[in-house]
Amino acid sequence: MDVDESWSPALRWEIAQVMNAVYIGTWDKVRRLSLADYEQALDRIVADVPDIESRRQKYEAARPWEKRTIDRFVAQLGLDYVWYTSFSSRKCNGKTVWCWNFVVGRTIGEGHHHAIFVDGEAIIFKGDTDEVAARMPAPECASGSSVARNEPEYEPGTEHLNINVLIDNP
Repeated sequence: MDVDESWSPALRWEIAQVMNAVYIGTWDKVRRLSLADYEQALDRIVADVPDIESRRQKYEAARPWEKRTIDRFVAQLGLDYVWYTSFSSRKCNGKTVWCWNFVVGRTIGEGHHHAIFVDGEAIIFKGDTDEVAARMPAPECASGSSVARNEPEYEPGTEHLNINVLIDNP
């Protein structure tokens, strides 16, 4: 099928996920496991890693504060999965600001959200709608804050429509 303007972002994301799963399924050393068996296999692998708790703490401390804020939102939803996709720009209070695009949950094609960090607050939207899913304090983005932002280095709104600015995962 050819992708054209009629394809929604959700459908494009769903197709990409399905095609990746099909491709990975062709690898020689890939096994399908039930969720319980999968989690046990991961636990066995993690148990062999020295000083894992110290490594986890260092990893968490090094993550961008914006991702930690979004993670708190995801936890409030009772979900355990977030995948960051790309940056876009969005208007808020007369300003053009960077917008963090991400997907939550494990259902293909669902869970798209956007987050902006402006005036000391994180605002999470359902997809690219104006429906607010959550608001939470984010003093890191308050006026006068010296905390570094983890966004592209150029002005939001100046990105070209054919260029996708990706967010690194995890």
